[in-house]
Amino acid sequence: MAAETGKRYYIYFEGAATVAKVYVNGQYIGEHRGNFAGFCFDITDVFQPGAENLIAVRVDNAWNKNIPPLAGDFNIFGGLYRTAHLLVTNPICISPLDYGSPGAYILQQQVSRREARLKLTAIVRNTSRQRHEMRVQWRAIDHAGNVVAHASVDCAVESGKQESCHAAMRIDHPHLWHGRHDPYLYTMQITLWLGRRCVDEVTQPLGLRFFHIDPEKGFFLNGQSYPLHGVCTHDDRPKIGRAVTRADYIQDCQMIYDLGARSVRLAHYQHDQAMYDAFDRLGIVVWTEDGLVNHIEEERAFDINARQQFLELVKQNYNHPCVFVWSLYNELGFRLPPQSQTRLDFPATPVLKSQFRFKELPSEEFRLPWQILFSLNQIAHDLDPSRLTVAATDQHAFNPINYITDIISFNRYFGWYGYTPADWPGGLDRIRRHVHERMPGRIIGLSEYGAGANPFQHQSPVKQPKPGGQWHPEEWQCVVHEAAYKAIKERPWLWNTTLWVMFDFSSAGRNEGADPGRNDKGLVTYDRKIKKDAYFYYQAQWTTKPFVYICERRYNPRPAGTFAIKAYSNCPKVELFIDGKGQPPADTPQEHVFNWPAVKLDVGEVHISARATGADGHQYRDEYVVKAT
Repeated sequence: MAAETGKRYYIYFEGAATVAKVYVNGQYIGEHRGNFAGFCFDITDVFQPGAENLIAVRVDNAWNKNIPPLAGDFNIFGGLYRTAHLLVTNPICISPLDYGSPGAYILQQQVSRREARLKLTAIVRNTSRQRHEMRVQWRAIDHAGNVVAHASVDCAVESGKQESCHAAMRIDHPHLWHGRHDPYLYTMQITLWLGRRCVDEVTQPLGLRFFHIDPEKGFFLNGQSYPLHGVCTHDDRPKIGRAVTRADYIQDCQMIYDLGARSVRLAHYQHDQAMYDAFDRLGIVVWTEDGLVNHIEEERAFDINARQQFLELVKQNYNHPCVFVWSLYNELGFRLPPQSQTRLDFPATPVLKSQFRFKELPSEEFRLPWQILFSLNQIAHDLDPSRLTVAATDQHAFNPINYITDIISFNRYFGWYGYTPADWPGGLDRIRRHVHERMPGRIIGLSEYGAGANPFQHQSPVKQPKPGGQWHPEEWQCVVHEAAYKAIKERPWLWNTTLWVMFDFSSAGRNEGADPGRNDKGLVTYDRKIKKDAYFYYQAQWTTKPFVYICERRYNPRPAGTFAIKAYSNCPKVELFIDGKGQPPADTPQEHVFNWPAVKLDVGEVHISARATGADGHQYRDEYVVKAT
């Protein structure tokens, strides 16, 4: 690149797994420890503007007991799997070194339909040889390019230092970001002025919204009931692992949107910025999560890295309006030892911010794991009082770990890992009863539920399979989801429900469903080419664009004889035809599910078709040909 006199040079990595050591022109620059966050180094002292520079990165993805995640039902992969950038700034700039963040933060202190009050922060770095006085200016710009509000502050930064500069802004009668209904975004432009010269500029998304959660009625967005339903997702793909392209991320986000999801849980780590950007635009409520999965190591080095990764998660995603909760962990299983004399204080009234505290700490050998969670919870509250903390737990409702975060969600798999689909109503009610015995009014969600499915394995009538076995008939996934979601709809107190999982994903420890190394609970196959039948069940539940879908199309060939035929549709009426002959009306005990329990298929090619009549009076069709033998 051409020489630019007096500039500062930084290299920014969007992600590398797991330990990345960076060298420029043979000189060691620094190390980053962690798998999923962005990080940045100042390379000015060794960079040669106008000349050829060699940038080398050594990435080690070996398991390290001091770097979470230490375990989990997913592959970490490794290497320099996300994009790297060379940043060129003036000696005085908005710092890119604050935990890889944009260096500017927008705190929505108070938002209503009448006004929005914002606390604004910019981290200013001065690498010049003298103290400078400067001005930071913020401008909120609407879709039409109009400046709807502005603020500024004068600050002085000593040579070799960086300072936080603060201002306040009020926007009257804001256009609110209202989920899928109206994901309106302003642009916040942050400029740094040295006299009359603009020396740096950063832009950030600004989506103004407010929310609350009622223990009985669930989630409210901008004062209106907005039931949250959606999916969990991983982001890896065949052959490339997690080294996916921006277009791949956008495709995943669009498929989640087309399903009709209102929320998404980005499990179990910080995802690429392309996904947060897309969900800002699409109006999807995001649960974002750090890397504490399954196990915590009782080491100070682990504690330090866990805090670092959580700070990166919060600071790098602070300004995304789609982010509503910070998740501290997934399925941590440690328990209080029997000999511990620890007593726990459970508030007697409903709370949103965590008031759960130790009356006395347990022994030194057990203190560290609990301290990590309390520490992360406090970091979230100190940095961002506008959002809540949450966790995904697989523990019994009695376990004290469920009461550390502001709100809690449970991972449950009735009908897959034990129990039956019929246990869903009682299972959910039992969780609530046990939680509220300890903390009345505690807000509860469902963070995982689902079942595996190989789209090329079929059985009719279907029987409950063994989850670890090689037989995962696609029909059983539908049975589980139909039972689970019926129970969910009848329980509005669930603040959010996210099924497991949107896409099949890699998990080296699994060998089941005739697909080794894969978790097959996805609604969509790993290569994104097949939408399983259960995908259309949820599309019928969550979308209004009329359609009809006949299930079991991949059960081909199948034995001749009498079969149950099922269709999913968001239309009020569906008719079934076999070789052009109309069948008796469907049995519809469940909304959007149309069943014909006894349909005769004769030997030979059978044409199965369905015709749905929408509320608009138009007709919609689906069909396929199956060979009956």
